[in-house]
Amino acid sequence: MIDTNGQRQSFSSPVSGTVTKLYVHESDILSYGSIILEYEECRHTITFKNLCSDCGIYLDQLKNTVPVLTYRKSIISMEPSFPSVKITAEETLRYDNEDLKLLLRKRKLYLLVDLDQTLVHTTNSKNYYPPSSDIISYQLYTQMRQTFHTKLRPGVKEFLTNLRSLYQFHIVTFGNRPYANTIAKLIDPDGKIFSHRVLSRDECLSLTDKAANLSSLFPYSDALVCIIDDRDDVWNHASN
Repeated sequence: MIDTNGQRQSFSSPVSGTVTKLYVHESDILSYGSIILEYEECRHTITFKNLCSDCGIYLDQLKNTVPVLTYRKSIISMEPSFPSVKITAEETLRYDNEDLKLLLRKRKLYLLVDLDQTLVHTTNSKNYYPPSSDIISYQLYTQMRQTFHTKLRPGVKEFLTNLRSLYQFHIVTFGNRPYANTIAKLIDPDGKIFSHRVLSRDECLSLTDKAANLSSLFPYSDALVCIIDDRDDVWNHASN
């Protein structure tokens, strides 16, 4: 804005938000008390490493100035592969509801699959036997560098490929993130089956109960969720 002396004036709001309506235009002459714009306080619905994707402010800056419930209602990320991205409870319900409706239009269900003893067998033993051409060896860093040997269960790729038209696949495993990503790549090198939908031990809410993650993965409803796992106790014997 330009004042009566021809000097440029800046206006700064004490609250971060989004302009919803602008009442002034270039070259307008304003009087004291003129309404310039309307704005809505930012709800910080999506954040990345505490940076709001809507208004660009770091939420840590607001801790001492705005009540906690106003500036942040973030929960665990709905995208386990991107744990730094968090969204509010309200937005998770909206996104999940939209995803659920899309799945219904495609006449599909969700299918959560375990890895070890379900899709693959893995060992880090140096004396695994017998050697075989379909056993894949690779190295991962845990507390130390280790060599692992994995064998896909017979028919795994055909099974998943044949069901792609009926299910949206998710991996849920108590293996850590590097291991989960490695196995997902072995089974699905092009990412056509699992894409980014991999929940590992590193993102699990509980290290003994996979069912605890259902509400974060599917906050609106888990009614369309089916599960394949060699252990039903880790799902608290869920009916899925």
